[in-house]
Amino acid sequence: MTERRPITVQLDPQMVLALDALATSQNSSRSDAIGELLDHAIQAQEVQRKRNTQKLNLTLRVGVATSEHVRGVARARGESQNAAAAFLLEEGIRAQLDQQSGAAVESLASQLRQAVKDQQHAHDAQVHRLAYLLTRSVLECLATRNTANALLSINGLDKGQILSVADAAWTSAVNTLKNPTPAMRDALAELVKRE
Repeated sequence: MTERRPITVQLDPQMVLALDALATSQNSSRSDAIGELLDHAIQAQEVQRKRNTQKLNLTLRVGVATSEHVRGVARARGESQNAAAAFLLEEGIRAQLDQQSGAAVESLASQLRQAVKDQQHAHDAQVHRLAYLLTRSVLECLATRNTANALLSINGLDKGQILSVADAAWTSAVNTLKNPTPAMRDALAELVKRE
């Protein structure tokens, strides 16, 4: 296993979200995703460095207009026609590679934007579910309270007595949360862990 050393980088929060989404899609950690992206960048630089140091002879047949253009560039640059042709060819290849890498970067950026949207959608769905559960809990509590009040009034208790029973029930519920049973303590601990 290779040695791993910490490095610190400052990134835009949306880039961090995108990296998290990329890591999630690859079932890896954020550090592993960043490491993989850095490895790709280093390999690309190494390939580029090797390309820049190697030279091969290549004989081409070109049209008259292209040949005249190469001569004009050679004169303007004060070079041989071979050097001017190599320069123009390298520039054309570099432009094409830039265009291809630009398309690849745009594709990656598009994938990252989609991953961020997917994460936002999942977050929104969780928030919606939580809001639904909270609303449902409130409705259940109100229904239970109304049912209890109705039962107490049927049993002949007046409004003051019903409020007294409701206050006692409230106090009991608060005390249950202050001094929870072991099962309640475990449930509360599980909720805190999830946050």
